[in-house]
Amino acid sequence: MPSSSFNSNSNSNTSSSSIKTRHVVVLVSFLSAVAVIALSFNTWSFFRSDVGVLSDEKVYSYEVVNVFPHDPNAFTQGLLYGGNDTLLESTGLNGQSSVREVDLQTGKIKALQNMDYSYFGEGLTLLGKRLYQVTWLGKTGFIYDRYNLSKVCASPLSVHNSCSCS
Repeated sequence: MPSSSFNSNSNSNTSSSSIKTRHVVVLVSFLSAVAVIALSFNTWSFFRSDVGVLSDEKVYSYEVVNVFPHDPNAFTQGLLYGGNDTLLESTGLNGQSSVREVDLQTGKIKALQNMDYSYFGEGLTLLGKRLYQVTWLGKTGFIYDRYNLSKVCASPLSVHNSCSCS
């Protein structure tokens, strides 16, 4: 008999241990669910417009006051206002890259300087009477006359030098 009472104690210990494990699992599951709900609430409330905005933050708005025509095929990479209703534009894509002068009101190209197929035109800036353009991956800079877009020169670019012609 002693061995049967030993088995009985062992079964009750196993049963008690199993109940304790279930209680722990239920408690952990409950706490996890509460944490997920709390985090979800905080996350969603952060995205509401009245929560998370500091009092000293400025909110800006905009208004479209005019729309101008533009070449839908131009892959614009650089755009400047050149004065007198003229835009100066650099376009990209190999075989389609260019620097152009565009009439702001009509969208018509007034002057065009196409680039060699191997270049992908990028940014454009105006400094004095010169337009400066860089290429993507080509590591070459170009300088153009601002008024007729004639190419003044091309120059390799590196970390140590900028586009400059001698």
